[in-house]
Amino acid sequence: MQDVSSKSVDTYSAQIRVLGGHCCCDPSEINETQLRAYFLFCRRQKHYHATTINLKKVAFRHFFHGYLGIQPEWKVFSDVKVRRRNDLPVVLSREEVRVLLGCLDNIKYHTFFSFVYATGLRVSEACNVSVRDIESNDGRLLVRKGKGGKSRYVPLTLATIEMLRRWWKCHRNPDLLFPGLPDSWGLTLGKDVGTRFAEQCLVMGQADKPMSTSSIQRAMIYARKRSGLKKNVTTHTLRHSFATHLLEDGVGLRQISAYLGHASLNQTLVYVHLSARTDAHTREAMAGLFQEVVGPSAEEVILK
Repeated sequence: MQDVSSKSVDTYSAQIRVLGGHCCCDPSEINETQLRAYFLFCRRQKHYHATTINLKKVAFRHFFHGYLGIQPEWKVFSDVKVRRRNDLPVVLSREEVRVLLGCLDNIKYHTFFSFVYATGLRVSEACNVSVRDIESNDGRLLVRKGKGGKSRYVPLTLATIEMLRRWWKCHRNPDLLFPGLPDSWGLTLGKDVGTRFAEQCLVMGQADKPMSTSSIQRAMIYARKRSGLKKNVTTHTLRHSFATHLLEDGVGLRQISAYLGHASLNQTLVYVHLSARTDAHTREAMAGLFQEVVGPSAEEVILK
């Protein structure tokens, strides 16, 4: 696997291990027929997203032809063609975000999801925020090594900073903003009061690993059920909602793209199609232009 980043190698290796486990043999012993059957399994039974299947396709090509040196290239790689769906992401209205967050009576998860909505961070980025990354005096957050290994700054409001301070004072971990708990603690979603909450805070204060994505997913499922929202809401939905609401309030597309850590402005353009308020503003502007520019001449034509 030459000329591939170490992060990509780790990703590809994980996919190859999954393939070996599925075929119950050493991945190097798998033939083209078995690989073709695995792709069909991923599509027909697992219903994997096009992005996932394409990732597997790249990983397997690197392994079988780049690493093992099998030649000529297997036809399965040209036969597997997966079209990316252009589905628009799910976005919540402002009121729906309020309802969802209001269903979380646990300070840890309420703070975490509020933080994601207030900054537009990805789940992994939010989990790994360090206390030193918060620059309170400048009102901004340093997101270290986001997607693609790039770092960026995201603005923080005073209210967000105060919310994070209240949460940090619960556990006072010297490094992690959202420290994790051992799996044995399980997930407590009701109100954490008394001794149990104090014990959790003590453990979190000494933790060296951030909270797990699995616990976050369970908390989101809990909040979604309590909220009664019919939309397929995930934690990532809060990121989409953050971007859409900023766009509705007039924040520039390039600024939003920078805050989200998008590699291309094209990735951010999707939010233009999700913003109802943008359409309303456009119609208002168009009406003004028509009245100012076209209107007078149209009246003259009608009069003649």
